[in-house]
Amino acid sequence: MKNIMTRSIAAATLALLTYGAQAAPTVLVVGTDNSGGSTTDIAAWLMASSQFSSVTALDTISVSFATMSAYDEVLFFTNHGGDPVGNGDALASFASTGRRLVVSTFSYAEQGGNTLGGAFISGGYSPFTSIGSSLYTSASMGSNDASALFTGVSTLSNYYRDNVVAAAGATLNASYDDGVALVATKGNVIGINVFPDDSFAGVSGDHRQLFVNALSVPAVPEPESYAMLLAGLGLVGVAVRRRRQPAEPLAV
Repeated sequence: MKNIMTRSIAAATLALLTYGAQAAPTVLVVGTDNSGGSTTDIAAWLMASSQFSSVTALDTISVSFATMSAYDEVLFFTNHGGDPVGNGDALASFASTGRRLVVSTFSYAEQGGNTLGGAFISGGYSPFTSIGSSLYTSASMGSNDASALFTGVSTLSNYYRDNVVAAAGATLNASYDDGVALVATKGNVIGINVFPDDSFAGVSGDHRQLFVNALSVPAVPEPESYAMLLAGLGLVGVAVRRRRQPAEPLAV
């Protein structure tokens, strides 16, 4: 009986660890051709949130899957240029690992090399679908689904936005007050229609907290994780009930 109890507790402990006890993630912030801006500043204010064990900034034109795979999570955005197909293929490979990927403006710009393509779009990983060139008009957050993504996010106004809607199979989490999609999720990929480098101004309110939340809010466990949790807890319950049963009388 003692061995049963030990194995039951071990199974439940493993299930609970699988369910939620995660180390603070490492994050890579990738900005393509972000000249005149500061990708480093984004990494700094993310790190200042104390939600991550490390945050690394990378200014580049093309990022590889090998580079991203060294991190738990990636925040990707584009500015003046980039490698649409190469970056899109690399992002799709990263997304397929199940790790958190946040993609933001101008990834859907439809104005040149900064617009994502490749497997990220054709393979159905993207939470947004572009319906035109980027918008350069101010709008405020009009509605959101009150999920954990919006904890501490009460106001948000923004000028640099892409003209997007939620993609097929994605969940629309928030919209601007003019109806343009603000946040959408598709599996482990989160789209945020905000240019994250606020050194260019154009954005105000709780946008930083929104990005922190997108990278730090735990994902919903997969069905297998739920099964492990329930199975482990069930074994504990069985063992406890058996232990509480009165001992059988000795034969006479």
